[in-house]
Amino acid sequence: IYADTNSVMSNCVATLNQAVSGGGIYATSNTTIRDCVVSFNNATNASAQAYGGGIYCQGGNIVACAILSNLVCVASVWSSAGGGIYANANGMISNCTIMGNTATVTGVGAGSGGGVSGGNYYNCLIAGNMTGGSGNSGGGGSGGSYFNCLIISNNTAGLANPTLAQDCEIRGNINGAVALGTYNRCRIIGNTYVGGGAIIVSGYTTGCQLFNCLVVSNNSGKWVALGARAQNCTIADNT
Repeated sequence: IYADTNSVMSNCVATLNQAVSGGGIYATSNTTIRDCVVSFNNATNASAQAYGGGIYCQGGNIVACAILSNLVCVASVWSSAGGGIYANANGMISNCTIMGNTATVTGVGAGSGGGVSGGNYYNCLIAGNMTGGSGNSGGGGSGGSYFNCLIISNNTAGLANPTLAQDCEIRGNINGAVALGTYNRCRIIGNTYVGGGAIIVSGYTTGCQLFNCLVVSNNSGKWVALGARAQNCTIADNT
């Protein structure tokens, strides 16, 4: 579905579709998508990048939608992003369930944002998503901003490099909780890193920036951070 500028979609189902980007819906600026189910779509490309297995959002609003079991996949050295939703900085996503989506590659490239990549998320459930590839990151989300979201049970970290995650619960994610980015008043609880190493992962000089956060009961976690910062945080009962 190509939703042009100022389009409105409501109470629709987009399923079993395929495109290079925006497997279910490609939404241009000022589009509103409300009370829709977007499921089992895929964005694939054999010769370049692909974005947005469920929705590619250039701007506008996605409200009270279910984004379920979508896939973005590319071949060889290219990258894929946003298994459920790929959005630019003007995309506003609120009160949505984003579950069971995947961003992956079939070669040596990287998949990022198994659930979402980019955009702004409010009161969303981002759960059970995953990434694949040699440099995969952000099973729940990559980039973007998150406010009062529940980010649980994603694979290859809950969040990677968000502009800001605020008042979020990041719980039960596999292969790390967070990687890079800024976190304020977040609860980072019960995440695991199967291979041992870092729950809070950082390999860059900017590091993770944590303010007023609760970091408890994470497994195989130690602070491995270059240039990281934690202020007014409680860090307890991690093993």
